[in-house]
This record gives sequence, structure tokens and C-alpha cells, in this order.
Amino acid sequence: MDFKISTGALDEAKTMLGEITAKHPDYLPPRVYAMRIACTERQDEDCTGRVQNILTQDPINYFAVFQDGVLNLAKGDAAKAVREFEYLSTTYTGNPQVRYQLALAYLLLAKDSNLNSARDATDAAESRLNAAIGLDPSFEAAVLLFAELKIRKGSPAGAIDSLNELLKRRPESPQAHYLLASAYLAQQQLEPALRVYRQMTELFPKDPQPCLAGFCSIRARTEGPPSLSGRRGISQDARHPELSPGTLLASCGAVDGSFSQTEG
Repeated sequence: MDFKISTGALDEAKTMLGEITAKHPDYLPPRVYAMRIACTERQDEDCTGRVQNILTQDPINYFAVFQDGVLNLAKGDAAKAVREFEYLSTTYTGNPQVRYQLALAYLLLAKDSNLNSARDATDAAESRLNAAIGLDPSFEAAVLLFAELKIRKGSPAGAIDSLNELLKRRPESPQAHYLLASAYLAQQQLEPALRVYRQMTELFPKDPQPCLAGFCSIRARTEGPPSLSGRRGISQDARHPELSPGTLLASCGAVDGSFSQTEG
């Protein structure tokens, strides 16, 4: 069944699962597979009903709890999503996907919290992302979100190592390059930022990005009058807004996370 699903033979898989369930209505595995297919296709009432049906029979079923957490995130129920993914995180300690989803739940929780609670929730999200990256350094969505959090919190150094490691494994990720350049800029390390820019122009020659204008400005300034060479870095103030990491992040767009359900 896993092979049929992974190869996209979903109609054939649905037919087989329906036949098995008709003969053995209380047998859980085919219903779990059917739920996963249905929820992958769309997260609607059918998906929700299948999830609840499985949880009624098996309240701790990994796939059903995971999908229920995803549905609660989509509904904005951060507290319930945190509870579900915390349970899965404790039970499936080697699963980076669970930790990533838990980080998303904490970030959602932070949106409707007071200042202190929001700070605690954001710290919790950062911690879970760090754990996910420790389990899978090539987990792109986790690395990108972790890096953006670090940069926005004013701790860009913590993002650089994970981004460089990701780019060793996935050099084709433009967003990782953008965030790495932004992290260097936040530390006023202009030469490394320029190096990333040059790599981007080589890797993505047909992909004109508006955020590259900031790098062009940096290059012009670093190649400008010799008097600049003795300075530790160019001031990121109102006179040079294009050097702001926040401006770069905004022009490059938000991180687009993704997930898959893998029991670990």
C-alpha cells in the first residue's frame, strides 16, 4: 500500500482499501491509510470525519493525532495543537516533523498572547526547530523558519551555521541564500554577504529577484572610495535602508513551510 501511495496510484489504493474495510470494518490500518489519502487531497469535512473516526477507536494513533494537530493549526486552535504535538514529540522522540509542527503551534500561540507569554512561546518554537534540525539538518522548512526567527530576534549568528549546512546539502534553495545573506548583513559582514550574492547570480541566472537590489547597493559601496575600507562595516541606519536585514527578508517573501507525516 505504501508503494501505491508513493507512486501516485491513489485510485487503485482507494479501491483496495475500500474492499478491505467493507470486509473488516473494525480493522484500523486500511482506514488510517484512507484517512491519510483523503487528508492529503483536501482538508475538509471528510478528512476531519475520518480523523475523528480513527481517534474514537484509537485515541493515540500517530497519524490521526498528527493530522488532528494539523487541522487544529488550520482552524487557529493553537492550544490544542500544542497539546497534541507535545504528546507526539514526547512519544516519538526521533521525529523531526513532529517538532516542526510543534514549533508552528507555538508560533500561532504567540500571536494571541501577551508580551511575556508570546516571548516564551517564541522561545519554545525556536527550541523545537533547533531540535528538528538536530535530527535532520537537511529539513529545509525547519532551517528556514529557524533562521528567520534568529534574524528577527537579533541573533543572526545562530542562523548562519544551520543555513550553511543546509546549502551544502541543498544548494538549489534560493530562500536559504537570501536568509544567509541577511544574517551576514545583520552582523555587518559585507564580504560574506557579497559572496552569497555572487553565488546566487551563478545559481539562479534567469531568476531576477527584487531583493538583489540591496546587494547591488552593497557591492557599489564596498567597491567605492578607499576611505570605506578601514571601517568595520557600513551603518545600517535610515541613510542605507537597503542594508537592513528586515528589508531584505520582506522583499524576499515569507518562509513557506511544508510537512509530511512520517511516524518516527
